[in-house]
Amino acid sequence: MNDWKPGREDPHAVKTRVVGRVTFDVVRGEFDSFELVAEGVREVRTINNGRRELGA
Repeated sequence: MNDWKPGREDPHAVKTRVVGRVTFDVVRGEFDSFELVAEGVREVRTINNGRRELGA
């Protein structure tokens, strides 16, 4: 038995957008740099963590 698994499914999702720049050296076949940021919104509510969404 798993005590952390709720008896029902709560809807959940993560919507993200990744922005930035990545450079790739085609001669060496390697990435040179990653300058990335991910921003997003978490959409979840479970009975286990006690968190509530804004506006809920």
